[in-house]
Parts: sequence; structure tokens; C-alpha cells
Amino acid sequence: MDHASARKLIALNTTFYQQHAASFSATRQAPWTGWNRMLPLLHDRFGDEPETLSALDLACGNMRLASYLHGCFPRTTITYHATDNCDAFDTQAPRELPRCSLQFQKFDVLSALLEQQEGEQHRITSAPCELVCSFGFLHHVPSFELRAEVLRMLLAHLAPHGIAVVSFWQFMNDARLAGKARSVTAQAHIAHHDIADILEESDWLLGWQNDPSALRYCHHTNDEEIDRLLHAAGARELTRFSADGASGTLNRYVVLE
Repeated sequence: MDHASARKLIALNTTFYQQHAASFSATRQAPWTGWNRMLPLLHDRFGDEPETLSALDLACGNMRLASYLHGCFPRTTITYHATDNCDAFDTQAPRELPRCSLQFQKFDVLSALLEQQEGEQHRITSAPCELVCSFGFLHHVPSFELRAEVLRMLLAHLAPHGIAVVSFWQFMNDARLAGKARSVTAQAHIAHHDIADILEESDWLLGWQNDPSALRYCHHTNDEEIDRLLHAAGARELTRFSADGASGTLNRYVVLE
């Protein structure tokens, strides 16, 4: 995918989240089930009550991961670095969590990676972290090459003894979501062909809360593509598992070092 097409899809999602941050955040209050599956891995790596823990949350949304980590490690001093290109989410974030330092950076990682390929440099400001996460974001990353770049960047911000956990939304495995994706994308080929015509394989458009006009770009990543992405990023996989949704298979989690 050329950079102009990628930027068009990035802008589509940026607009979506700026316009729907409040309603989207309202549906993202409880922890995902997959986070509980992740917790034993964190205990194995860092202990049940580590003195300190540093975390980077890429595309943090309303920062509910900070609340989750605080609840799981209430005696731990947590430094939580959060990045997102939608500052509207900052108003939805937790204000005070004891022993937890929240550090937010407005950062458009996808545009930054494209500009890096063009010779410009924009970076996340946090030091390497013991836990690096990105949940509910990689399906918004256009093109295989850019998805691999995101994984490389996450690993570059990982402390030597740390772990990274990412999720891939496998929404086309759900009949209801797959039907919506096909319908909205088909309508977009008529009403928004400038967007729909640049989609690649396994790229779809989705609406929001039964509003097909609230378009967002989403990519379905199957396990074969996950394998190729990890190879391209030079990542060492510790484990992967499925969780979330009524089926328990809506997200595919991958744990890396």
C-alpha cells in the first residue's frame, strides 16, 4: 500500500475516534477477559508483588489498562506510559491511582512511522519498559509492512527482561461482525469508493453502534499472517491464546520477548 492510501485510512480512523471518543470509551470500561489470561504470565515474569513496574500502553484509549494493573498490583509502584493520537480519550482516563504515575503522550504512531520511512524522526518519549502492550489497535494499522513496523517499535521499547503483549481482533470469525463488515464495506464501495477502493486483502470497513456512516478501517489478521508478522519483526513468541467476546475467540493475544 502506498503512503497516500495508508494516510487516508489513518485519517479516517483518527476522525472516527475524535468524533466518537465518549461513546466508544463508555463501552470500554471493564477489563478484557484476555487480560486475566495474561496476568499469570506477568506474575511469572515480575513476581506477585514487584516493588516497581514500568508499562507502555500504545494506543491506550481511556487508559483502563492502568486501572487494571493497579488493581492487580496494588502494592507496586507503577510507571504507566500511555500514548494515543486521540486526546479526546484523555478526559475519559482515570485521574488518581495510588502508587501509579500516569504519563500521557499524544502521539500518532502510524504517521510517525511513515515519516520515519521518509527520513523524519518522531519517537515515543518513554524509556524501555518491562511491560509493553497494545490492545485493540493493530487491526487499525494499514498494510502488512506498517503492522510489522509497529511490532518492531514495540520491541524496541521493551526492557531486556520484559515482555510485550499484543492483541489481534479476529472479527471475521464472528458471524454477526462479519455480516456487518461485508455490508458496510459493500455500501462504501458505492458511497465512499475513494476509501473502499484502496482496501487490501482482509481489510474491511465497519460502522459504529448501528450507524454505518461512522466509518472505521479494520483489518482481520489470521494466525498465518501473525506468524509472518512476528518473523518480519524479529520477535520471539512465548505463547498465544484466544479470548474475549461471547465465543471466547474474538481476540488473538500474542506474548513476545
